[in-house]
Amino acid sequence: MATASKGDVTTLTLSVDEAETLCVVLRKIGGSPSKTRRGYTEAIYIALYQAGFNLSYNSMDGYEMRGAMTFDKQRPKAKE
Repeated sequence: MATASKGDVTTLTLSVDEAETLCVVLRKIGGSPSKTRRGYTEAIYIALYQAGFNLSYNSMDGYEMRGAMTFDKQRPKAKE
């Protein structure tokens, strides 16, 4: 069911299951929030959290999620 539209602002529409899955995946991403793209993933997670998606990053539907992804390069400067 996921859909997206791109413009000056990108809109992503997800089912509840898709949003919960994205929330869990986002919690497994490491790196500096202020120096890498990890800051973008944190902003997305916070938006989901504030919308009511508060899932543990250790499990989803009883299945443990293993592994992690880490951003280690400087994130590009925002377009002005």
